[in-house]
Amino acid sequence: MNNKYNYILIDVSSLFHNLYFNNKKYEKEQPQRFQPLIKNVNGTPTYTTTLRSYIRKIYELRKIYPNSEIIHVLDPLDSKDNFRKIIDPNYKSQRSEKDQELIIQLAMLPKLLNYLGEANVSHNNYEADDLIGTLIKQMSQDNHNVLVYSKDKDLLQLMFDENKIHFLREFYFNKNECQQTIIDSFAKVKEKMEVHPLLIPESLAIAGDNTDNIIGINGLGAKKTGDLLNKYGNFFEVVKNIDELPDKLKQIFAEQDNIDLILKN
Repeated sequence: MNNKYNYILIDVSSLFHNLYFNNKKYEKEQPQRFQPLIKNVNGTPTYTTTLRSYIRKIYELRKIYPNSEIIHVLDPLDSKDNFRKIIDPNYKSQRSEKDQELIIQLAMLPKLLNYLGEANVSHNNYEADDLIGTLIKQMSQDNHNVLVYSKDKDLLQLMFDENKIHFLREFYFNKNECQQTIIDSFAKVKEKMEVHPLLIPESLAIAGDNTDNIIGINGLGAKKTGDLLNKYGNFFEVVKNIDELPDKLKQIFAEQDNIDLILKN
């Protein structure tokens, strides 16, 4: 039995959205294999393909980690009071509205988790990322090992201890053998994100992040930004050593507007 992790934190939105859109894709390709939403007399869905897929995924996860305590961490359904929105109204503004079917299923999930006795947490003012960060900090202080199940690359910045905090990106069973993609070292984070986990916030602040509508500095992508941060250690050291930079980079970091944008991000 696998006793490696005391806790598994599930980034619910990451997993649920992935299952939902995969099901939509397969439904178009093989409609005969999918049942329509089961609804009550009021027309409200009571059972859905994605909810079934989610619970099945958790059941499979429990087979791999039977001794780990699983906590489902959810985003609020209404994010208008999100503190990031208050700081920057453009935060995630480029994302299209969720379709109604997805919203209905996400609204049903907490009730189902409670019915099944599954531990779950959410907060109206904070996203799952923020809650996961808080839980990881507390759990690591209590000397627990934590596995975070998420496809969100931004969360990798939370691996401040490669011995206690790991990330499960995906798993599946092939002929009863489990195949897992786990990021369990600083080296693997750097391979994916170009920088050490602790430098990810600075990297995103400089290069930007299309997913969250964070506008970066024109001409500085993730690779070039990573090279700079890895060489100088952090953003402030880059600016401090501006005279060493090539002319193009020197011009970028001499622009006060660019500096202000990075600090804002």
